Amino acid sequence: MRQTREKQIQMLSILPAADIPKYLEDERERAALSIQKAWRGHAVRTELTDRKISMRRARAAIIIQRKVNIDLGMFRSPVVRRHNTGGEGPGIETSFSWDF
Repeated sequence: MRQTREKQIQMLSILPAADIPKYLEDERERAALSIQKAWRGHAVRTELTDRKISMRRARAAIIIQRKVNIDLGMFRSPVVRRHNTGGEGPGIETSFSWDF
């Protein structure tokens, strides 16, 4: 930190007086960008962690619900049905409908 500050003071002594405000503004902007970059990275990592936890909970809930449904006998194999379309054709065959 001290070396950085000394380097900055040395740079300011080399610059003409008219360029010092622009130099300081550029330094301020670089510092702000660095802080924003660190904050955004932190926010994205936090969101990703939260999303992973939510997905893990959702998967666990699905596993538990499936087990309960199997144990209660509610989980049956799909039944092939023919739906009448109202026309003269053979109808529509669906291969996935639950028979409760």
